[in-house]
Amino acid sequence: YFQNFRRVYMFMWEQSSSGSSSISTMGSMKLESVPSTKQKVYQNMFEHMGLGDHTVVANLIVTKIGKNLKFWPDEHDIVAKTLNLLTDMAGGYSSSKLLLTLDTVKYLASHH
Repeated sequence: YFQNFRRVYMFMWEQSSSGSSSISTMGSMKLESVPSTKQKVYQNMFEHMGLGDHTVVANLIVTKIGKNLKFWPDEHDIVAKTLNLLTDMAGGYSSSKLLLTLDTVKYLASHH
């Protein structure tokens, strides 16, 4: 599930930081764009699942990454896929900035 979800989800938030939810200035007037339809669909889905915003979902994924590495260190296929997921999440500018704000990532980085 995470394999397909990450491709769409991470790309979606990369797009949001670079365009659709940014604030631009025209003269003395600030314009703030609205989230895309895809972003609204994901946000609605997260709310119905009781997860909150995208930071909660990202934290959930990072927690799963940490648990995979903790409980499955001898399963090379699981470790490889888990590290690929982490690499994909950390590969984008806005997603890596998001990761740096998460307490789970701070904990994993300080206790590796």
